[in-house]
Order: sequence, then C-alpha cells, then structure tokens
Amino acid sequence: DGTASYLPLPDTFDEAVDNEVRGRFEDTALVAPVEVVPPAAVATPLVGAPMPGSATATEERPLEVDPICTLNPQCPWHTVSLDAALGSSAPVALVIGSDVYCTDDRCGPSLRSFVAVAGEFPTVTSIHAEPFRNPKLESFPEDVSRTEVTEVLGVDWEPATFFVDRAGVIVARADGIVGAEELRGLYRRIA
Repeated sequence: DGTASYLPLPDTFDEAVDNEVRGRFEDTALVAPVEVVPPAAVATPLVGAPMPGSATATEERPLEVDPICTLNPQCPWHTVSLDAALGSSAPVALVIGSDVYCTDDRCGPSLRSFVAVAGEFPTVTSIHAEPFRNPKLESFPEDVSRTEVTEVLGVDWEPATFFVDRAGVIVARADGIVGAEELRGLYRRIA
C-alpha cells in the first residue's frame, strides 16, 4: 500500500553509546537497539570525507562479477565505473545492493527505489554495484566473495548508498533502508 515499513532517524550523536530507540505503533511497543561508535572506529568513509576511487563492474568491464546486475530486467546504471565517474567532475550517486539476498519489505525496495529515482537526476552519474562477485541464491553464503568496491569502502551490509559532490566529497550516506522520497532529497543535495 506504499506505507514505509521503517522510520528514518537521522541524528548526530556527541559520544559513543549503546542505547535503544523506543516507540509505539498502534498498540504495539517498538524497541530497536542503537550502537553509536566513534568516527575513528568506522571503516566506511564518513560524510565530509573524499570518496575513495574503486572500479565497479560495467557492461564493458564486468570485473568477474556475474551477473553485474541482479535486477530483472537489468538496470541501466552499469555503464560507468565509480573510478571513472569520480574523475569526471560530475556528482555521483552509488548504491551497493543485490536483489538476490536483500528482498524483504525493508531492504529489497531500496535498490529498486534507487533505480527508479536515479533517472530523475540526469546531471548525476548514478551507479549500481553488486556487493558480491557471483551472487547466486542457491550458494549463499558459501560461494560468495565481495566485489572490489565493497572491500575498498569497507561495506559489509546492503544496501549502502553514497552521494558525492563534484569535488569528490561524500555529502550524504544512506546505510540500509531508504525510500524514494528520501532518495530524492539526497539526490537534490548533489544535483
């Protein structure tokens, strides 16, 4: 019915804490653990940092990623590699996600929302990168190795979405679930 199955909680914390977020939906109490770590403990580049260059699989250079897109039909965001896009002085939006393993109503729609929204921002170079080299549902997780971009960026979850300005600086990140309206707002920050 179009109702989000998550609630965004953008916040900045002053110190590292283990805590929980509590809420109520209709008659149901909701509790979610929240772990906040110091920036130095985060392997993935933070907002305000330069975006590291990395090759991503494209139709011309699949980089041993097969398939280069787990969406059916394949999305159009596999024509430019991240390293080439960062050298072009155009803003970049990168989503790392797979439609094979992340298909539930929380994270599955994030990749499909990215694919749909990306076309609304033609001045931004949009890129979809698979997190695994050989994403096959029947062999997960035994026969899965991570792609170069997941290694370089220290990403070990999906979806992970980065928004990079013309200077190559990360302006925003969406770690995990993100809906179409949130994506549009993040795209507007770099378009």
